[in-house]
Amino acid sequence: MVDHGRVTGLIDFAEALAQPADAELDTILRWCARAWEFPPTPCGRGLDASGLVEVPGWLRGAYPELFDREHLRTRLNFYDIYVELAIYAHHPDIEVRNMAHDRIARLLLGHNHLDGLTLLSATPDTASG
Repeated sequence: MVDHGRVTGLIDFAEALAQPADAELDTILRWCARAWEFPPTPCGRGLDASGLVEVPGWLRGAYPELFDREHLRTRLNFYDIYVELAIYAHHPDIEVRNMAHDRIARLLLGHNHLDGLTLLSATPDTASG
């Protein structure tokens, strides 16, 4: 990431898989919405999500076809529940598993981290409909 001609951050795609591009979009949007959960170093502090508010807009401007996919919100919700189920089933920390459980319950009610991203709220494809 570059700010005023200076590199201010890097996005690590080391665990990227061969999958649809919007699966990686889910990863980026999750990071933007819950940046404090993803510290750059173990035991470090994550970023303040308010500093990432504009990232989805920048990404949409650079790669609009990624956001124009049919049923995007439903697809992103699927990726989200996949991640949360994996965390719930395999994470060694019970507190992290409990957070994943709560997120799964919230997603089943039609809500998740995407709710706070105004960039997606205008799409007709929502989790509840």
